[in-house]
Amino acid sequence: MGRPGMSDAMKEDLWRRWRAGESISVISRALGKPPGSVFTVLKHHGGIAPAARVHWADRLSAEERESISRGLEAGASLRSIAVSIGRSASTVSREVARIGAPRSRSGRSPGLPHGSTDRPAGAARQSRP
Repeated sequence: MGRPGMSDAMKEDLWRRWRAGESISVISRALGKPPGSVFTVLKHHGGIAPAARVHWADRLSAEERESISRGLEAGASLRSIAVSIGRSASTVSREVARIGAPRSRSGRSPGLPHGSTDRPAGAARQSRP
């Protein structure tokens, strides 16, 4: 088991104190951590607090991913899934490609070709005359 690090709250306090001009020794006493640990966090970021992470609007939320998964299981097309979650079809298509969900170009399961509903999956296609 490695050494325990600093919690996010401790790091926020560290950066707040550092911006206020407190020394490493004062910060380390306030946090109850060795000065070397405080120095390591500061050094890792060059003495500049890292920018807060933001959630980009083009990223899908967990709820949207779940809706896509449920839509695929129900056999819905990518466009209808996209409309239901308020996203573009290309966004849904990229997510499906990223997770590797099996689907054909038409959004159907890969067992049947486009336009065929009566042939069982895996049945051989008839040759053309």
